[in-house]
Amino acid sequence: MAQRKQTKVDTRSLLARDVRFLTTLLGDVVREQEGYRFFRTVESIRLLAKAIRQKATPSLINRQKKIIRSLDLKTTYKVARTFTIYFQLVNIAEEQERVRRILHYEKDPHLFQRMSLANLFRQLRKRNIG
Repeated sequence: MAQRKQTKVDTRSLLARDVRFLTTLLGDVVREQEGYRFFRTVESIRLLAKAIRQKATPSLINRQKKIIRSLDLKTTYKVARTFTIYFQLVNIAEEQERVRRILHYEKDPHLFQRMSLANLFRQLRKRNIG
């Protein structure tokens, strides 16, 4: 049981590493393509969103609204596009994490997920059902 728990921690750190890597690359591209000022705007919105998720306060929400309302249409579009790409990259990292976990589970029958096809086939073989 302790080994299994350790493995989960390790895979989560791999996920965090992948997310950090991909989003850092995105930040680099945004700075290169749109400039540091635009990057700071996106980062401010992102950091405020993160703070709001942790503890929503009227002052945090108002600060974020103020930034967003100050943007012209073209910049708003670019910010939205940047966040779309950000979430796509996070989804890619999460998909890679699922693949890592599946590969890990397949190495040890005791780790098969209860509702997985691998576990179903193992149970069928165990009962001599073809």
